[in-house]
Amino acid sequence: KVVCGASHTLFIMTLGDLRGCGRNDSGQLGTGNADSSDVPVRILGPGNRFGWAVEDAVANEHTLVTMSCGAVIGFGSNHHAQLGLGHRRVQLAPADLPLDARNVELHVGAFQSFAIYPGVQPKPVGFLDKEDLYHRKN
Repeated sequence: KVVCGASHTLFIMTLGDLRGCGRNDSGQLGTGNADSSDVPVRILGPGNRFGWAVEDAVANEHTLVTMSCGAVIGFGSNHHAQLGLGHRRVQLAPADLPLDARNVELHVGAFQSFAIYPGVQPKPVGFLDKEDLYHRKN
């Protein structure tokens, strides 16, 4: 499976390895550094603690991935708290997010992320600014 963001691309390989290429100035490739790559580099391979990659959602500068162990991981820009880690710092390496990967659809925009569970109102990931439309209406 191939998913393209504004400036980076992720690949879920046949055996669930996660690879990526493109810009990485905000850590959106999840390689642990901010080095961009013209060729796909391994982000998560066999034997990692999360299992294999199942589904991914790629935005401008952040990435969310559901994993076979039931976790959702995220990495990249977090200036708008779009990773849901409780802070606004860049996340260079994959981090376990406070979401349940079972039956979730992940949707990402340039500066936000949403988790959608069947029969439940869409849930913003992380804390969002007061000016955000979601919080003004709800």
